[in-house]
Amino acid sequence: MIVSELNRPGLQINLSRRSIGKRDRVFSKTTSSETTAMPKISNEREFREAIASLSPVEERTVSALFLQNLLDLTTDARIRKVISVALDRDAGEKEREDAYNTARSIAAETFTHLGEELDPDRQALHFLATAATYCLLPDRLRPSYCRKRAPWAIALHTRMARCWSQMAQGREQEEMREDEDQYKILAAFLAAR
Repeated sequence: MIVSELNRPGLQINLSRRSIGKRDRVFSKTTSSETTAMPKISNEREFREAIASLSPVEERTVSALFLQNLLDLTTDARIRKVISVALDRDAGEKEREDAYNTARSIAAETFTHLGEELDPDRQALHFLATAATYCLLPDRLRPSYCRKRAPWAIALHTRMARCWSQMAQGREQEEMREDEDQYKILAAFLAAR
């Protein structure tokens, strides 16, 4: 799990990737000479202020990095492909829209209806797919009032995905650190600007 790797010194986000593979992680080892000073984000207020400072392109990039940090939650090839497209800066409009539709489809099929038995793994996939739909939502479908809210919604949905995954693994008593992971991802992104 990535969370255990975050507290080790000499780790930095790999922002140069155009797409992901099975073993890619948001964080990669660096030498001390490669480490740059990162802005400090240590609470929700600072996190939201930092998100508000992003351009629309930067919002999508950071949102995709939040999604990438959850790749360890699923082996579903469809959602992995969706996240790959979200991370690919060179993906065309058609490819992004197809990935958006796939994410919407996964979110709909994993939605728990009233009276159904709750499956934590399915819930985790639902929140991950819903976050991906926010990330890939075409601009023509995105109302102007929600443009600055998308990264925040993605952050919350990815936190819920991590929470449900922990429940599925019987680790609900462990403290979830997805918010701190997101602080580090955003701080490293801002430092690399």
